[in-house]
Amino acid sequence: MEPIQTAIMRAELHRRGIAQMRINNRSLQDMYIFGDPLLVPIIIVERV
Repeated sequence: MEPIQTAIMRAELHRRGIAQMRINNRSLQDMYIFGDPLLVPIIIVERV
């Protein structure tokens, strides 16, 4: 598997985890501090 694909998969899993936590938690304060993670674009930094 390509490292980029792995990174995207991991980011997707992370994103889903956050969404799940958000649904379970409904912590408005965290949302206010960190912003909505689903709206933040994923930036993949490839180490050379």
